[in-house]
Amino acid sequence: MTDLQDYSVATPDWIRETNAAALARALAAVEAIEALGDDQLGLASTLGAYDAVLGDLQANRGAVAALSYFHPDAEVRDAARAAGAEQSAFEIDLVFRPGLYDRVRAFSETPGATELTGADAKLLEDALRGFRQAGHGLEPAAQEELQRLRQRLSEIEVEFDANIAAVTDHLDILATDLVGMPESYLASLAAGDE
Repeated sequence: MTDLQDYSVATPDWIRETNAAALARALAAVEAIEALGDDQLGLASTLGAYDAVLGDLQANRGAVAALSYFHPDAEVRDAARAAGAEQSAFEIDLVFRPGLYDRVRAFSETPGATELTGADAKLLEDALRGFRQAGHGLEPAAQEELQRLRQRLSEIEVEFDANIAAVTDHLDILATDLVGMPESYLASLAAGDE
């Protein structure tokens, strides 16, 4: 979903297909990183590739989130919320992947990585911190418990977002406070209680 799209024509099927394609691309890119030999570890092949995966996922997440809140069709909003939950679970699983962690950690120990400065050094530091926060270095049982808790937190966040989106409360705003808003927008508003 990184290309400019006319999201007003989005359908539930389009969301599911687009999200599945984004997750499949991300998985293929991660598996390519995990398959790197020690002699293939480099800034672009390892850390850059991982950062590109995260960037693509973030772009997809933004589009899905916008549709889940703002699309006029409830079925599209529901499909977008489901896609967001699926992506969230994928992202959580991503940092728990031992092969991905192994390749990023191995790259961090190369002479090229130790010479990184500026934004590249910060990117490596942040990636390693993310893996540590995912429990790499913990006993397997503790890491599994951490992963389970993170997944449950993600589920709660999705439920919370759905509940917030379902709120139909309103604000009473004086017409004078809406000066400058487009006429089409003003015509779409219902009269308030006051």
